Amino acid sequence: MFLPILLSSLAANAQEEATPTVEQAGSDIPRHRVYYESLAALRYNPLGLQERMTIGYRMRLTDMPQDHLFFGDSYAWVGVTGLQTPAFMRVGPWARLMPISLLRLQAGYEIVRYNGGLDQMLTWDDSSNVNYSDDNIEALAADGTLKAQGSIFTLEARIQAKAGPVAVRATLARYDYSYDVDGFAFYDQTLDILAPTNGVVKMGDFDLLYVATDQLTVGARSSHTRSDAEFAANDSEATRAASIDRTGALVAYKFKSDQGSRFDQPTVYVISQWHINHEYRAGTEVNRAVPYLAIGFAFTGDAIAWTPQN
Repeated sequence: MFLPILLSSLAANAQEEATPTVEQAGSDIPRHRVYYESLAALRYNPLGLQERMTIGYRMRLTDMPQDHLFFGDSYAWVGVTGLQTPAFMRVGPWARLMPISLLRLQAGYEIVRYNGGLDQMLTWDDSSNVNYSDDNIEALAADGTLKAQGSIFTLEARIQAKAGPVAVRATLARYDYSYDVDGFAFYDQTLDILAPTNGVVKMGDFDLLYVATDQLTVGARSSHTRSDAEFAANDSEATRAASIDRTGALVAYKFKSDQGSRFDQPTVYVISQWHINHEYRAGTEVNRAVPYLAIGFAFTGDAIAWTPQN
């Protein structure tokens, strides 16, 4: 929870006369900024609630005008990120590089602490008779859950392009888990998958978007998750890797754009997807017609506000 406190402190101590200088000859964006992003999300199937805040120093890499096709807002951003949920929290250093508008790279290392609440965390000692359905998770949690800690190292790459109102985007992520607990795997509520206590989970989101107006974007998203954790539902079954495939629609509505302010681009988004492949949500335990549903609110801002000159 120190991230909102840090943000408030920065904003309170920023003097209006210290507004960053904008270089008139090139980009309208200051070269040096204290920038942040916030995202709060509520999810159903599975249930989830989280808040992520990222804040840090952001440096513009070129002097190109802001509307330049490739280098309008190329930047490097380093800072700290934190994720808070009712069951666990994550915090650690983080960095993002956007050399051109088509490519975004980021990496982070987060310390994770589970408080033992909301049926988290639960582990399995061997790969046979593993059941991480909602009902079984609740039943197992009645016997007690772990207060655990560990770390997650994240690598992410995004490739994106836009022609007229149509945009395409592919986001690929790799999560390296390291937990000091007994057991070969645990149920990761964030990714909704059986994850290795020491190993890798990979995920990909593929979007086809239509930018209807400056405020409204609609489109389709296909999501795919693969885990290193292999398991069998019973003793007679061969082990297999945990995996998820979902497809559906997304809608995002941006209320306003106030570049340089402390409250910029407030946006509501809705993602509704159906499970094509899931151990329990594609017809086995949960009817395939029941969607994965996520509703979120996001915004960005500058801790030291500035005013565009152009």
